[in-house]
Amino acid sequence: MSLYECGYPQGPFIPYTMPKYKSAPIKIMYVGRDTWEWTRYNVLDEAFKKDCLEDYLKANASNVYVEKMLEWRNNSGAFWTFANKLHLLIRTGNLVDDLADLSDVQKNILKEVGYGNLNSIEIPETIKRRKDVFEDDKYVWDLINNVEQYNAIRKASKPFETLKSMIDAYHPDYVFVLTWIEKGDFFEGLEKEYEWKNITDKEEIKHILNSYFEKYYDENDDKETWFNKVKELCDELGYASNIKEYKQNPDAYKGNVADISTVIRVALFSKSNTPDLYELMKLLGKERIMKRVNSL
Repeated sequence: MSLYECGYPQGPFIPYTMPKYKSAPIKIMYVGRDTWEWTRYNVLDEAFKKDCLEDYLKANASNVYVEKMLEWRNNSGAFWTFANKLHLLIRTGNLVDDLADLSDVQKNILKEVGYGNLNSIEIPETIKRRKDVFEDDKYVWDLINNVEQYNAIRKASKPFETLKSMIDAYHPDYVFVLTWIEKGDFFEGLEKEYEWKNITDKEEIKHILNSYFEKYYDENDDKETWFNKVKELCDELGYASNIKEYKQNPDAYKGNVADISTVIRVALFSKSNTPDLYELMKLLGKERIMKRVNSL
């Protein structure tokens, strides 16, 4: 607790669920970037001294309820506006135009949501913009006298920031991350199942990927050029670039262009069936593509 001598005024954000989450027909969690204010540090300190962290969890839970979510729709509630509208759309099939005019039935449906954050402690970008009403409206960042200790608080709060912790605690059917930043550790602890299909030898998979990304891949290619390069890779490595030729003489090849495409697809997205691979790769971008390939 001595880390809080740095002046950061809040305890960690704990992922939680609304009262009807457990009985909901579809359990959905909505994940944002970080929070704008949260439970004060003194609540955490008192709970820690009493050895009763349940008090802190109760204080966390009391921060979010339907009426309060709806109040946030015009300010820091951009997240809640989207989450609430999305949840009502999923559950009812109808898109709500104005959250200020909900029926009791709709409000009851919103009691089903679960929520979490990519960052349990506010990140610098947030606290440099937020003033603390308890500290003469000073910016929170200016209250911090030891950045190293603040960073240590953020590190200590990592267990609350992973998808695995949310899944283990609340077993959601679906998780929507509504405010994404590049945060690979969000997926730490999750074992990916790669659907490699016909090509399963690890060395062959590495050889295919290394050859493709070193010699052929260019993020600026149009779709036709991109696919032609995949076929060139096939010819180089002994795979049929033409499916018709492969079917006529399969023993002459190690596999076909569909097998090569599947290796690239699964390496990037773990699944053998996805939407258009070219379009997905354009969205992902070269930097993130290479991070995924290098992590295999």
